[in-house]
Formats: sequence, structure tokens, C-alpha cells
Amino acid sequence: MNGQNELLVQVKMVLLVVLHDIIQDNIRLTRDTAGEKGFLIERAGSPDLSIDVSSDLALKIIDYETRVGDLLESMANQEEAYYLKFARMESALTSLYAQSDWMASQF
Repeated sequence: MNGQNELLVQVKMVLLVVLHDIIQDNIRLTRDTAGEKGFLIERAGSPDLSIDVSSDLALKIIDYETRVGDLLESMANQEEAYYLKFARMESALTSLYAQSDWMASQF
């Protein structure tokens, strides 16, 4: 039983070392032989870096911000068009009411 416990402890230690190495490799800030940082750093950037606009997530955020800006501009243009249509409709209704009042006064 004691030998099994020691073996279990050794297996756990090996697993912890392997997991530690995998995590460290994925969050590595230095570049490897291929010139790349850790996978997570490449994808999300690092808080240690002042501004990292080259990561995948940073590029997606910039793209989303651009798209949101375009949509807001489009919405503002459409809102202005609706206000102009409403103003013309109000003016037309005022004219119709005036004609209706004039016609009613003729009888």
C-alpha cells in the first residue's frame, strides 16, 4: 500500500510539472525559435505590454468598434430622415386641416 501511495504521489508530481510547462509555454512573453510568443499572449495580448493592437482579440475589438461606429452613423442618418419626413407630414396635415376648416366655413 505504501508503494502505491508513493507511485501516486510521483505521478501527480509529474502531471503537475507537465501542466506547469504547458501553461508557461502558452503565456510566454518571450519569443520562441519560430519568433512567436505564447499562444494565449498571441491571441489575447498581455497586460504587461502598454498597448498591443496586434493580438487577435485587439484586432477583433478594433473591427467591432469600427462596425459599431458605422452603424451608429447610419442610425443617425436614418433618424434625421425620419424627422424630416415627420415634419413634412405635420406640415401637410396642417394644410389639410386648414382646407377642411375653410370648406366647413363655406356651408
